[in-house]
Amino acid sequence: MIQEFSKIKALRKRGSLHAPSVQIMRGTIKYYLLGAIVLSLGILGYFVINRWEASRTFVTSIFKTETVVQPSPSPEPLPSLSFPTEIGPKWVGSTGKSPGGRCIPAEIRGESLSQSSFNSDSWTKVMNHFHAGKNVLLTWLEANRKKYSPRTYEVMKERVSVLKIQRPPIVEDPDLSWRGIGVFALDSKKGEMIRIGSGFLVLAEEDSKRSKFELTRLIAQVWAPCELQRLGVTENVWLSLLQCLKMNEEQICAEGSFSEAGWAVSTLLATVLSPPGCRMPILEKEELGSCLRQIGGKS
Repeated sequence: MIQEFSKIKALRKRGSLHAPSVQIMRGTIKYYLLGAIVLSLGILGYFVINRWEASRTFVTSIFKTETVVQPSPSPEPLPSLSFPTEIGPKWVGSTGKSPGGRCIPAEIRGESLSQSSFNSDSWTKVMNHFHAGKNVLLTWLEANRKKYSPRTYEVMKERVSVLKIQRPPIVEDPDLSWRGIGVFALDSKKGEMIRIGSGFLVLAEEDSKRSKFELTRLIAQVWAPCELQRLGVTENVWLSLLQCLKMNEEQICAEGSFSEAGWAVSTLLATVLSPPGCRMPILEKEELGSCLRQIGGKS
């Protein structure tokens, strides 16, 4: 375009610039000028849109070029939600997306540590499911508080109330970055918390029932037999349930058996309180119906 201006200037000096030539050159200049304006507007729009999207996205990788978002040191606030005080077997889901209504593993591949990111809307859904899981467990505990000593009740209530959830990616559990699951973790500095992989955010978006179930099951791990024992609770809260499940009392907290007993208790609790929308394999045995009623009966 600058060259076109130079040509016009030179022609004017020589007196050889005619009207048709001026029209052609002016048209050429307008063409280039219009293109430059459109290109500039496109670039400006691109940066505006990306800046807006960036403001809604939290990048939590450990790499220097990105921001580390630490878990809150204070307990997550519980929303004021109401649930029935009577929770029975009717809450148990019997249908789902899986063939025959049977629950299948819900693990959605996530992103690597360097790529993990999420927007505020996705995280809000996870937090809503997390709070819902806390609420149904605390509601169940309140409905059954007469079954437990005052100290046991207070310990169980406190452990659920103060439990935190950590945003992905997780430095302490880097493999979670590739997985869509969550884990219950004991951190020597931060205490008990739930850690989830970036793929779990996809699960929360696509299947809210399963997401609530999985988070409720993880939260209920604070009530696992060995966890309560670690906290100094002498009352054997789940003795009757574990006997119903045919688990040897002496082996419940033996080496290598922690996850089995804790997982069984938390799975039954979550199945009754936050139905996954499909049938859990653990419930396919007819004799487990009486075990389930121990959780779903009136206080």
